[in-house]
Amino acid sequence: NGALGVMAGYPDIEDMPAHGSKKWMNDVLRDELGFKGIVVSEGEGFGTLIYEGIVPTQKEAGALALRAGVDVNITYEPAYMAPLIENVKEGRVAMELIDRAVRRMLELKFRLGLFEHPYVDMSHAKQVMHSKEHQQLALDAAREGIVLLKNENNLLPLRKDVRSVAVIGPNANSASNLFGDYSAQVVLQHVDTLLERIKAKVSPATRVNYAEGCAVNDRDKSGFEKEKGMKQNIGLRPPTVKATMSPASISPAFRKTSSKPFTRPARQRC
Repeated sequence: NGALGVMAGYPDIEDMPAHGSKKWMNDVLRDELGFKGIVVSEGEGFGTLIYEGIVPTQKEAGALALRAGVDVNITYEPAYMAPLIENVKEGRVAMELIDRAVRRMLELKFRLGLFEHPYVDMSHAKQVMHSKEHQQLALDAAREGIVLLKNENNLLPLRKDVRSVAVIGPNANSASNLFGDYSAQVVLQHVDTLLERIKAKVSPATRVNYAEGCAVNDRDKSGFEKEKGMKQNIGLRPPTVKATMSPASISPAFRKTSSKPFTRPARQRC
């Protein structure tokens, strides 16, 4: 029972990227929590060990990650390819670590029945994919994963009798932005935006004022005047929900390893 796989993330933990942390990938995850599955890398996870200055090359990154407990490389990074063979031949990586990772992967494949049924049963897939049970599980996980860090003036939960609410930011009325990356471009059902849920939460008499301000990745500042005018027209300062994107939401390691420059919203660059 429980999760069958865990992905090592991009962020540092105690000044060590997760991909090189034996403490968290093995001592805590396996010894303390009893995890029995496989640990897979992130897309550019081995690179975090290089860009954080822990090791100089993919070769050393692969050796460190394998010792830490990362079993599978899911991407094109060469850490677990030819450089890993060199590490074994040169004595930097013990063969028993290779055996350990392979054993964990094979155990999972046997458990999933992939040797008896290596191909997807499409009829079964259609029955279970996007099922109500899976949708409810995703909703429960999202709700339980929310951490309220600040609640200025007891804004939350929103009251029915609140006179007005100002909703500002490019993500407030965008369902696709709520999904983030690693999500399908085709949306199988309508997903309420933050703005829609706020309107449904408050009473019909509540004025819900919305201004996009700017796009997530844009230098256009023309929407700022609407935002300023909206605040002035409201008069009294209302509860304000800012649905934007800040650099703090992207880990330093991810910013360093990404091949594309991280571009902040127009408002944050001004």
